Amino acid sequence: MRIGIDATSLDPETRYTGVGVYTLKLLQHLPELEPSNVYIAYGSAGTDRPPELPVAVDWRPLPSVPLGKLSAAFTQLFQMPGIVARDALDVLHCPTVQARISRSPIPRRVTCPMVVTLHDLIPVSFYGSGRYTYPWRLRTVFRWNLRALKHTQRVITVSETSRRDILSRLNLSPTKVVTIYNGVDRPDRHTTPDPPDEGDYILFVGSTEARKNLAGLLSAYSQARDAGLSYRLVAVVESDPDKLAGLEARSAELELDGSVSFLHSVPDSDLGRLYEGASIFAFPSLAEGFGFPAAQALTYGLPVVASDIEVTREVLGDAALYTAPAEPSALADALVELARDDQVRGRLKEAGLRRVTKYTWNECCKHTLDVYRQASSGS
Repeated sequence: MRIGIDATSLDPETRYTGVGVYTLKLLQHLPELEPSNVYIAYGSAGTDRPPELPVAVDWRPLPSVPLGKLSAAFTQLFQMPGIVARDALDVLHCPTVQARISRSPIPRRVTCPMVVTLHDLIPVSFYGSGRYTYPWRLRTVFRWNLRALKHTQRVITVSETSRRDILSRLNLSPTKVVTIYNGVDRPDRHTTPDPPDEGDYILFVGSTEARKNLAGLLSAYSQARDAGLSYRLVAVVESDPDKLAGLEARSAELELDGSVSFLHSVPDSDLGRLYEGASIFAFPSLAEGFGFPAAQALTYGLPVVASDIEVTREVLGDAALYTAPAEPSALADALVELARDDQVRGRLKEAGLRRVTKYTWNECCKHTLDVYRQASSGS
């Protein structure tokens, strides 16, 4: 098969996002499993070939179009059909459904079967109404992109929770939507630098968007410190100056100065060091498609405190201590319990190391190849 993959998420600014990791792992593992296929990665215009790509992957930046934020949309909608025909693709895989017009939308009218990974419906299911909202432009672009799923042969999603949500909200055949769990791995120990000399600390890895509930974690951490918790809090978030300033202001308001660190633009090796050195992983998210950071924490033997929502129960199983998602006091109690109870930490560590063996990139890519075969054959 000749397989094309939209690799625009490997831009420097999105390389370390969940979609960036997902795309890179596909491109690294698919050629190992099926080397007879041709793999073509379509990067953004002018983007250099990522050094992590295997030599078996053909890197082809898309044409440059001087239309500002509309450049990616123009390329995908009007130039991609010709590119697909020129490259004689058997399958085109779009690894995400975007909510921004400046990012690559799902192409229409291509001449080969398409596979799309829809990680979740959070922009409309969680942010659609009520207290938590997305800017209307993002919701509009996301819904417009969702309409393109009618042109696809298969839709991959990353949990049964997400699959049920997709089937309940979108007019798609159940046979068209397939659950394939993400893989989860970690740097080899011999290549991972020594953990930082931070003392005991709680680690958070995620974004600052509302569903990640970092504000709730700060409130819970403040309460836990009042109850005698001496651990520091280290939060790895995106490098947005305005959002970082808001977090620092909230931390100061809670009188947490000196006990909370906000880090950003952390490469894989340094992120591995932070996981290695942490004592507890906090995952207070209110909505997820899979929950990659928490699953990643399991590979390091970290005890996890997680929000008690359907998808975390599905992915983490018995490897987490669950708390009410919107109650900082419950999260504070769980943090204090984990810090003081060696037996609970040990139980969660053992359960986590067992649980994470379920999520490998080889398994993810084997099932993805099956989906490609089904799509290309029209079955």
